[in-house]
Amino acid sequence: TNYARPVGKKQINMVLAPKIKKGTGRIVAGTILSIVSIAGMIALLVTKTFLEMIGTASLAEIVLGPGVLLIPFLAGIILSATGNHYRKRYRRAQKYVEILNGRGFCEIKELAEKSNQSETETRKDLRKMIQKRVFREAYMDKQETCLMINRIAYDYYLQAEESLRQREMEEAKRKEQEEKMSPEILEMIRTGDEYIRTIREANDDIPGEVISEKLDRLEQVVRRIFESVKKHPEQKKEMDKFMDYYMPTTLKLVNAYREFDALEVKGENITNAMQEIENTLDTISLAFEKLLDDLFQDAAFDVSTDISVLQMMLAREGYKEKDFK
Repeated sequence: TNYARPVGKKQINMVLAPKIKKGTGRIVAGTILSIVSIAGMIALLVTKTFLEMIGTASLAEIVLGPGVLLIPFLAGIILSATGNHYRKRYRRAQKYVEILNGRGFCEIKELAEKSNQSETETRKDLRKMIQKRVFREAYMDKQETCLMINRIAYDYYLQAEESLRQREMEEAKRKEQEEKMSPEILEMIRTGDEYIRTIREANDDIPGEVISEKLDRLEQVVRRIFESVKKHPEQKKEMDKFMDYYMPTTLKLVNAYREFDALEVKGENITNAMQEIENTLDTISLAFEKLLDDLFQDAAFDVSTDISVLQMMLAREGYKEKDFK
């Protein structure tokens, strides 16, 4: 099961499982009716014997014949079996709660193995319990591979389903976009992903807060640049110097800082070099942000042109703001 941000099993299992809905009333009722039916049958047998003893055997045969005695006997068997069925179901529900052990989520496979049942039997059993509301709240996923024991856990599952659906849609959209891209653009995007990964790994390895903020800023602007090229492949011609010099040189500086920071002993030269790299990263990020802005220059110009044309048309038709005053 996968879960906007995926939710894992650990998060779901933090939810405590509620108690099962006790079926004591039905169990007791079935047991009492069973006892009453058997007691009634015994009373009828005693009455028949008594009538035969006092010489009214023919009356006993008519009133208390085998067919009449069979009715309370069968009723007793049915009611006893019903009560036994409820008792067993309640015990199984208790067993499931024991296996859950306070978790809000459990795989059907685990429940089946620990209950000495097949998965098919367990699914059928849980389906019936959910239908009969043996649990106050319980749900199974669409594939019936796991049990969510309350609404909170089920909401996590729904969130995971929606997140998975969104990721699948995004992946399908990405593949569709890639199919329309030229090999040169695809290679540029792959190289960009490698650049971003390298910056992130360097950031993870370098503990300093100041340099971490600078690398975060750098990663974000580089990511936005390649996202822009992905959406607007025509921007490739403006990326040549960025790909051939600016980005490789930037990574060289980042990797150098990463290497210097890992040294146990840092002399004056290394300390000065690290400080110079830190200062240069601000300049690089600012320059890359300017490049990103330039990539949208044509789009911004088109918007300004559309606005100007729209304003002229509104004025010509008498729909400018001043015309309503």
